[in-house]
Amino acid sequence: MNDIRWFTIINPASGGGRTRERWPRIASLLTDAGIRFTEAFTERAGDATAFARQAMADGFTHVISIGGDGTHNEVVNGILQARANGAPQATLGLIPCGTGGDLVKTLDLRVPPEEAVRRLRDGSDRACDAGHLHCVDAAGLPLEKYFINIASFGIGGEVDARVNRMSKTMGGFASFLIASLTAMLTYTCHQVRVVLDGNEISTAPLFLGAVANGEYFGGGMHAAPMAHIDDGLFDVIIIRKLFRPVLLAGLPTIYFGKHLLLPGVTHHRGRHIEASSSDDVLIDMDGEQPGKLPATFELLPGALRMRG
Repeated sequence: MNDIRWFTIINPASGGGRTRERWPRIASLLTDAGIRFTEAFTERAGDATAFARQAMADGFTHVISIGGDGTHNEVVNGILQARANGAPQATLGLIPCGTGGDLVKTLDLRVPPEEAVRRLRDGSDRACDAGHLHCVDAAGLPLEKYFINIASFGIGGEVDARVNRMSKTMGGFASFLIASLTAMLTYTCHQVRVVLDGNEISTAPLFLGAVANGEYFGGGMHAAPMAHIDDGLFDVIIIRKLFRPVLLAGLPTIYFGKHLLLPGVTHHRGRHIEASSSDDVLIDMDGEQPGKLPATFELLPGALRMRG
């Protein structure tokens, strides 16, 4: 491990601020495991992306993200931005500490810090796919982002906006469940055209369109039970407009991956998705709300190297 250079990015505010308290213990575990690291603490949105991008430019070979889904997404963006600018590949490792834990659930990394550190030290690397998103921001300006888990359009973006306004002390599951229930009571479905690999698959009032690289989103919803993060394909889930009583009754099924059996729900697979609407339809990306339609989602096979 002497040729490995570790850079650790910590979001102390993640997990409702609990990561700040946990960090000294995690730092001791890393040191005891023989992982010598340089650390950086985020203070505002975008810091983790900038830190990861600079770490790769400085020659670090391994980047550890400590936080929740939002932190991990920022780190992924920094790594892939650096790669797009010609930086050598770096390995990404995760220590879960945040409100959102959907990515680590997909990766089977919902483990205590002791186990996460052991996997960083002893685990092997694997190639994972990523997603490349082009959309527009709130002002209508072009926006480019990367994602690793799931991006969606429709009610998912509305749920994110609500969760981000809530206190995170309840944890990811409760926060997303409450936000999902309240959004369902008020959300207006908009006409959305969806094109997958050049073929139109939907042009109808849409409740949700999910572009899944991983399996889980929304604080534990098993949105794409057939997805694999390294199979070179997106799983695309389309949920068309349904009567609210049907939606509310069907909500529990998504936590168990049984929603694909509901009427109005279809499943597709592909690499390139275009979604457009004449209305403002918000986007969810790894638990964050970056912008709105129109958008394209492109799969990047094997774009990330992950440890654990």
